[in-house]
Amino acid sequence: GLGKTWIGKKLLEDFAYHQRYKALVICPAALQKMWRDELLGAGIATHIVTQESLGRDEFDSSDVLDADILLVDESHNFRNRNAQRYENLERILAANSRRGKVSGERKKLILLTATPINNTVFDLFNQVNLVTGGDRSYFAAAGIGDLFKYFQAARRANHQQESGIALFNLLEEMVIRRTRPFIKEAYPNATIKGQPIHWPERRLKTIRYDLEATYGGIYDKIVNRIETLRLAPYRLETYKKQGIRRDQFEEGREEALAGIFKSRYLKRFESSIEAFRISVRRALQFLETFESYILEGRVLDSASFQKATRYLAREDEEDDATPSSLSDQLDESREARQFIDTLPTLEASLYDLKRLHNDLRRDVEALRSIWHEISTITADRDAKLARLKELLAGELKGQKVLLFTYYKDTARYLYHELSSEDPAAAAWQVEAGEPRIRRMDSGADARERARLVAEFAPRANHKPEIAGTDREIDVLISTDVLSEGQNLQDCGVLVNYDLHWNPTRMVQRAGRI
Repeated sequence: GLGKTWIGKKLLEDFAYHQRYKALVICPAALQKMWRDELLGAGIATHIVTQESLGRDEFDSSDVLDADILLVDESHNFRNRNAQRYENLERILAANSRRGKVSGERKKLILLTATPINNTVFDLFNQVNLVTGGDRSYFAAAGIGDLFKYFQAARRANHQQESGIALFNLLEEMVIRRTRPFIKEAYPNATIKGQPIHWPERRLKTIRYDLEATYGGIYDKIVNRIETLRLAPYRLETYKKQGIRRDQFEEGREEALAGIFKSRYLKRFESSIEAFRISVRRALQFLETFESYILEGRVLDSASFQKATRYLAREDEEDDATPSSLSDQLDESREARQFIDTLPTLEASLYDLKRLHNDLRRDVEALRSIWHEISTITADRDAKLARLKELLAGELKGQKVLLFTYYKDTARYLYHELSSEDPAAAAWQVEAGEPRIRRMDSGADARERARLVAEFAPRANHKPEIAGTDREIDVLISTDVLSEGQNLQDCGVLVNYDLHWNPTRMVQRAGRI
């Protein structure tokens, strides 16, 4: 919210409008309309390509290979140089000897991001590498003889919390950084469209709820059972017979994967009872199905089974019956059976099938026990949901609220419970002032997302005619599909129903309002 789009637009105005350079804007699909409207309003002619389309193998770059200037919005999405979108962007930059058609000069590149580093300083290195074209001596004049070694040194300094200092030479050369304190100090009298800039003070607040109240004394029991899961399908290397050589690297990778799965169960457990219930159901179905094939003497890797189950219709997703094997359905599904028959089976004789089967059984029993423990926990016993309802009907009543959750299952659960027509929910809606509640997740296409964004923040999205009508949304429940690039400044309240794995995503969430 500190003007990256405006700065980018002003640069494009200079090069693409006044100097008639051929310009290319690369942005997330969710921001394509915003960029189109902004540039159209300024009379700037550009090609706009979405990052999603750039990530396809069959992306046709022929129309943009001779661009003079490229602007990449949310450039942190190009932090992985092994990604297809990165390779395609490198190809565009390298084409025509890295020179633009109109200018005849080296192509210019503008990278816009609020969060250039997500994981390590090499996230930034990979973005800078797009500018340098792989030339490690590109910044030699600034005292950086070898850019790669420079970043290696910065990574070492990062362990001592000094990476900012270590990267100072590079940042001075190529980064324009705008922070809130800097703008307040440097531009105290700044205006936008004649109005003085207003800086709302952020106030953080922790809302506490009693997890034990929801899980009624079974929390520790469930956590312990999750910790004891063997997750055999993801650790097949461990089950090779005595004397059979194991791939130690693969074994270590599988152990790490199993750990991630356990953490994911606990993360969904904390998010909502419904998200956790769906995870347990899917895990049970998967293990029971895997076991069915083991009993036939067939060993397939876990990824193959996950792909096979996608051929099944999932009408039973809300079924409360204890989940069971999907093997019969897979066998009956012609597409699934054909897919399974094409998969390479692992050599069953290499594996201790008895131990593998015993551990599968143990996990199935543990998950069934968890399933029965949580099957009686309904929404009216959900203390976290109750606390949210209390908040929306009390302190936040009448305010516009943006609620983020990491999981689509949690978003759908919350929307269902807050919008339900049953008497208890209807009574709460009256108490909360009958807010208009909507949900957005990955199931919404670009047009639907744009409509929801405009109805939630009509003023920020140039739709003032919606404000104050029954179309305006009061509470928007969203996954992180909405955490990047959208302008939702009509809203002043953000609720994190759960926390994202990546702290950078939390920054992105807060930047929406």
